[in-house]
Amino acid sequence: MNSDDESPPSKRTSTRVGLFLGRAGAVLAVLWSALSLLFVAGESGTLALWRFAGAGGWALGCWAAIHFLRPPQGIILSIVLSLVVVWGLYRIPPRSDRDWAADHAHAPSAVFDGDRVTVSQFRSFRYPGAAGVEPRWVTQSFDLFQLEGCDFIVVPFAANPRLAHTMVSFRFAEGPNLALSVEARREKDEAYSVLRGVLHQFEIVYVVGDEEDLLGVRLERLRDTLYIHPVEVEPAACRQFLTDLLRAASEVAAKPRWYNTLRSNCTTHLVDSLERTRGAAVPWDARMLLPGGSAELVYDLGLLDSSTALETLKQRARKAPGGTPRRADESFSAWIRRAD
Repeated sequence: MNSDDESPPSKRTSTRVGLFLGRAGAVLAVLWSALSLLFVAGESGTLALWRFAGAGGWALGCWAAIHFLRPPQGIILSIVLSLVVVWGLYRIPPRSDRDWAADHAHAPSAVFDGDRVTVSQFRSFRYPGAAGVEPRWVTQSFDLFQLEGCDFIVVPFAANPRLAHTMVSFRFAEGPNLALSVEARREKDEAYSVLRGVLHQFEIVYVVGDEEDLLGVRLERLRDTLYIHPVEVEPAACRQFLTDLLRAASEVAAKPRWYNTLRSNCTTHLVDSLERTRGAAVPWDARMLLPGGSAELVYDLGLLDSSTALETLKQRARKAPGGTPRRADESFSAWIRRAD
């Protein structure tokens, strides 16, 4: 008779539960490390045969350790080695010299001179016809004291409206409006993936451009629905917010950073700038990870018209493809804010 048979039932039960939880934790750690080997090791955006072989061999070796070594040694060994692998892979630095997709070919930077700011690599693409693209990167200057207000923009994913892309746009009395979008920087022929966004497959890029490009491509080419919410703050607060965002964009252009679906995405970067501008932390909220509900978060923070029900604001903010045609003498920025 072995010692386990002589142990009290409660002790045997707790031992079994502990081993079950340990094995479950080991499986999760091994899965995380195997996915990291598959996606993070080597060139971003590639899935070479050796990476499949390496990830599969690693997972098989850990499985053997968990099942054939005396517990809990195999469990502990698999967890520790998996965490070491993940730690090493996630120390790979981000880069700015990849073969980028055309719309992410350049990262913007800003130079401030008193009340004026000059943005280089300001994107102003045009999209003629059904599939035409006219790339254009320009240098654009703005008078910050001509800034009249800003808008918070939500673009829900059609497949899952709880997920969304968020952007901001700044309205100027003269000249073009400035739209800003924090995005996962894609390489040529690379598509965005929520899962790969967790696994160091994208760098961050701040895209700064005119509304006819950044909003127009989503509405008219991608056929997305946009929600354009006017933010209820004074122009001075908008200036501070814009200044912080452009400084952050310049920092990312000079020193690349990783994108992360959970921790460093389109919404969290806007929240970071908002916190620095307000000088106060924004309490963590799940709507930062599920930005389809980010309009509710902004409403709860008192940044939208609190005298009007949120659903009414959403109806006013909605701009869907195929709405009222744009007049020949109407600017894109005026048209996109006109009620359908």
